[in-house]
Amino acid sequence: MYFFPLASFLFYEYFKFNISILYSIYYVSLLLVIIATVSEFGKKYTDMLYGNTIRIILFLLLISICWSAIFWEQNPLQSIRATAPYLTFIYFIFLLKAKPVIKSVEKLIWFFCILYIIIWSLSAYYAPDVIFGDYNMNDGRGFYRIFIRGIGFLELAFFVAVNKYVETRKPLWIPIFVGLFTLIVFHLTRQYIIFAFLVAVGYLLKTTRLWIWLCIVAVFLVFIPNKSKLEPDKDTIIGTLYYLTESQIEDQQSGNTNTRLEEYVFYFTEYSKNFFTNLFGNGFPRKESALGVEEALQRQLKGLFWEDVGYAAIFIRIGLTGLILFCYIFYRIATKQVSVNYMYAKLFMIYFIFINIGSSKVFYSIIEMCVCLYILEYDKLNRENLNKALNLNDG
Repeated sequence: MYFFPLASFLFYEYFKFNISILYSIYYVSLLLVIIATVSEFGKKYTDMLYGNTIRIILFLLLISICWSAIFWEQNPLQSIRATAPYLTFIYFIFLLKAKPVIKSVEKLIWFFCILYIIIWSLSAYYAPDVIFGDYNMNDGRGFYRIFIRGIGFLELAFFVAVNKYVETRKPLWIPIFVGLFTLIVFHLTRQYIIFAFLVAVGYLLKTTRLWIWLCIVAVFLVFIPNKSKLEPDKDTIIGTLYYLTESQIEDQQSGNTNTRLEEYVFYFTEYSKNFFTNLFGNGFPRKESALGVEEALQRQLKGLFWEDVGYAAIFIRIGLTGLILFCYIFYRIATKQVSVNYMYAKLFMIYFIFINIGSSKVFYSIIEMCVCLYILEYDKLNRENLNKALNLNDG
């Protein structure tokens, strides 16, 4: 349960580890998980919410190896290596087979959350030197932007803490979720901050008394020293993000195209080669292949990044079919009733749905998504068993 997520995170890409060895460890662990779960693919998941859909998505990911080879002339071995990191969806099938109790799953969430906080804190301490992850560090937003795999567990733990407060009403959870939200703020990504705040606020306003929000507003106003104008100080993190947003809005009003919109239009209308790749996708690129070179040119000449547009990313990788399947999963998540003690899984996935508009969250927080889908599946089974028991008692 623990090793495969670590392997998929490439052990947080510690700078002293050989990256080729880290990928080799992941490939071996992926193979072992596939072998361990192969029997699950012959079962009928007629009573499950997401089991069949995830199996079809895994199939689409596997056959996308063929499309990148056929239509982009990418070497099959390159296509396999490019696709392997996204086969992490197999973790959901593994959880269905292992059937861990939710207490064990919650321990896993907190383990990876705490581990991530330690890794992130060390990265912040040693900044601007990069010791975990693979990126160019900069402090253009008032603090160093640090990108490390596994951030989804920090976000998920935030919603767990919010949910635990609602469920137990224990004040202990308030500083925990406020502290976790503060760490989300320090990641300097506006959509993460805004949607984490809005989803949590919406849930708390619906389920708690108003006094708690007076405390939260007071904490938030700490970031806004210039209260007379209700504008943040330029020297604070919130201020830097606020004025960056204002600058971008002014650019758009002056006639400049919104980059995200331009990326969505391009990837939905120009990227794919033909009707078939529109339907089933183009597969994933290796940088040294023809597909990889094409994407490098798009980055350099047009400034277009498929990682910035999650739903377009699904479309170009596994086609309209894959996009429909993911939308089906998201629709079921949004509309299905969930027990209050497992509500954090739904809150995280609602947050996930919004975040995926402006980032490829669906391809970079796969393990976290699988954990939430398992919890929601587990909750559905528990509710059905409880209803059956009640009906038998009534009878």
